[in-house]
Amino acid sequence: MGAVLFSSTALVLALLCVMFFKVDLRIDREKLRIGFSTPRFPRLEIPRAEILSARVVRVAPMQHGGWGYRGSLRFFRKAAVVVRAGEGVAFALTEGRVLTVTVDDAAGCVRWLADDEMRDDSGREEATN
Repeated sequence: MGAVLFSSTALVLALLCVMFFKVDLRIDREKLRIGFSTPRFPRLEIPRAEILSARVVRVAPMQHGGWGYRGSLRFFRKAAVVVRAGEGVAFALTEGRVLTVTVDDAAGCVRWLADDEMRDDSGREEATN
């Protein structure tokens, strides 16, 4: 009985580790999508209109309580998706919420968001005077 319980627990832990081993972050004009692992499930989706700003941050896993998905946007107003220490993006969201995600090219992500906000719906850059 003990061996079965140990094996089952080890299998569940291994599956959880695999699920959070890779994070796929995608941003388009409609949503910010974060998928976990190869099937990109579970998935976190945030409407683009809820993103107020983004900035590059240094992420240390212990700042957020370890690796994986930490916190709750609904209950704590802050959450983090941490797969490693290093650079990440902190998204300031509506209702005072903050989502931090570790990514490979944080500066590129922030730059893309800033550039995209300068464009109108037709894809042309808006005049800034």
